[in-house]
Amino acid sequence: MVDPLVQLTDEERHLQAESNVLVTLRALGGMVETSPGVGWVFWEKEERGQRGRGHCGVGVAMVNVKESTGELEAYRGGGELLFGAEEPRFGSFSSIVEGDFIYLWGHHANDVLLARVPARKPWDRGAYSFWNGEAYVEEWRAATPVLKDVQHGAVFKSGLFGAGKEWVFVGSSRWADDQVMMGAAASLEGPWELTKVCTVEGVVGILPHQWVYDEACGKLMLSWSERKPGGVVAGRLRLEMGRFKS
Repeated sequence: MVDPLVQLTDEERHLQAESNVLVTLRALGGMVETSPGVGWVFWEKEERGQRGRGHCGVGVAMVNVKESTGELEAYRGGGELLFGAEEPRFGSFSSIVEGDFIYLWGHHANDVLLARVPARKPWDRGAYSFWNGEAYVEEWRAATPVLKDVQHGAVFKSGLFGAGKEWVFVGSSRWADDQVMMGAAASLEGPWELTKVCTVEGVVGILPHQWVYDEACGKLMLSWSERKPGGVVAGRLRLEMGRFKS
């Protein structure tokens, strides 16, 4: 059994022991590195059981590499939530660092919204701003969807689609139809044009691993989790490459 990277607080452990509530922290949006050996992971909290509250919200933990062992350790602080149960789940869908900002995608109902925060203070709720289709604004209720009808996926910078579309999305459809979706955009804010590229039985969450292959060959390693009681699987996606105008 692998120990969780982000640990429960003493209060959450007490809740589990006394109330028969299962507290889970899921970090599906990936980890962002803001300086050598130091990064952040956004976790989604859920309470399961008859007395549980269901989805509780999203928080953040600092992650660093232990110099003595090379292992990762996470510091969650007091366990406070950045976004509450009724707010978008920013960071639980995808997260990246670009320039001086961390960009975070998250579901609100069936839509995916986009936020950003200065990379030096992701714990500061007041430092977040939200994409409204034209600019980043202070109020998340003014945000407009950047993706629709996707269950999970990741946004990353890539040369797969040429210099004019350096931002790539790969993910799964929200319809539980085993479809893997892919698209490219000139800006990380979109607009995105998604296309079904393959079918993977039981696919739930998808993450790309760019370090495995040379992108010039059109190959991309993907890993995904399967619907229960499945596990985690990896596979290679190969695209037919052409010449792009620069």
